[in-house]
Amino acid sequence: MHLLFRSTRIAQKGNTNHGLRLDVRVVNGLISEIGKDLSVGDAQEIVGQDLWMCAGWVDTCARFREPGQESKETLSSGAQAAFRGGFTRVLIQPDTQPVLQTRGEVEAVYQLAKGLPIDIYVAGALTRDLKGHEITEMFDLKRAGVRMFSQADAPIDSSRTLGLALQYAQQMGCPVQLVPVDSDLARGGLMHEGQMSLRLGLKGIPDLAEHIQVARDLAVLAYFGGQLHFTKISSAASLKPIRAARNAGLDVTCGVSSAHLFHCDEDLAHFETEYKLWPPLRSRLDREQLRLGVLDGSIDVICSDHMPEDEQGKDVEFARSDYGMASLEAVFLQIHHVFPEESDLDAAIEALTSRPARRIGIEQSRIEPGAEAELMVFDRADQTQFNRSECATLGVNLPYHGQLFSGRIRAVVFKNQTYLA
Repeated sequence: MHLLFRSTRIAQKGNTNHGLRLDVRVVNGLISEIGKDLSVGDAQEIVGQDLWMCAGWVDTCARFREPGQESKETLSSGAQAAFRGGFTRVLIQPDTQPVLQTRGEVEAVYQLAKGLPIDIYVAGALTRDLKGHEITEMFDLKRAGVRMFSQADAPIDSSRTLGLALQYAQQMGCPVQLVPVDSDLARGGLMHEGQMSLRLGLKGIPDLAEHIQVARDLAVLAYFGGQLHFTKISSAASLKPIRAARNAGLDVTCGVSSAHLFHCDEDLAHFETEYKLWPPLRSRLDREQLRLGVLDGSIDVICSDHMPEDEQGKDVEFARSDYGMASLEAVFLQIHHVFPEESDLDAAIEALTSRPARRIGIEQSRIEPGAEAELMVFDRADQTQFNRSECATLGVNLPYHGQLFSGRIRAVVFKNQTYLA
């Protein structure tokens, strides 16, 4: 396929063309030419009032539900949803059925993922059955191709087990992924503990449950060593100890989901199960501090936290509903809304491209002549009316149907495959 992107602003920090508006020609999956006023020739010309081009987005936390829950999502449907949402590389979590905790299970996923429009990577289970007690055969998992070791959303209460896991993972050059929640403080909670939980009469989860666990995990990291990545934080109070640990020389990074940047606990006012997330949506103040954390680099990564569910999991009363949002095809719209300024959007793109790629241990293509085209192109001046029926995900837990958003994805290109909208 021959494409010519006309007058697109290149957004790739470290690239000599970053911030410049140029024409970009893509031929058969390769960037063949970048310049001004390039001839159209036989190319399909992509034009817009405010086109931006960046590398394809990288996701550090998603569930594609296969194996075991293919009614909610498959590797194929999840990959299509990711591609349409601008993602070209996705790290999937190990909490499938069965848990991804053996070499054979991981290799089977990689085999099934061949031929899909994105690259899928596996985070191997840190402990057996994600129970937090017995470490998995980590060396075997590494040989099978895992990029990180993760507890998914499950706690790991034993400090000794965590410390040993950090040491083993360090020997393989792999980070450990954790969602920091004190299971005792969070037990029975349904949403953030605050004025909204009081108003709704729902048991709340205090933000203390997160930042007390952050402090514990950082103390374990300081003693045992290793690489630690907090998959998704939700509380502003978690940022200070993470900054301090990083300044002290610890190898720690953290992420936030796009939903936690876009929503807050007030969105649960009518018991909408689509907004029941883990960790829970917190206050407006937390949301703003998380946004600022992305801008100042305290938060390294923005993830989708894609968690597709079926009607049995979401079309029930709030207390019985499952956690999560099938968010991959909405991340761009959320991020474009949250970061309206040009420089802010540049920072958000970095948290969706080079930073997560670096933490996973992969190298993305550069936007330069001769490189493989791994591109996401969007028009900031266009609009998107969200239509649930047009989504590729099988998950039913995706809000926004009929809502109008600013910004529109125009193209995604990777592995000589193209999505045009």
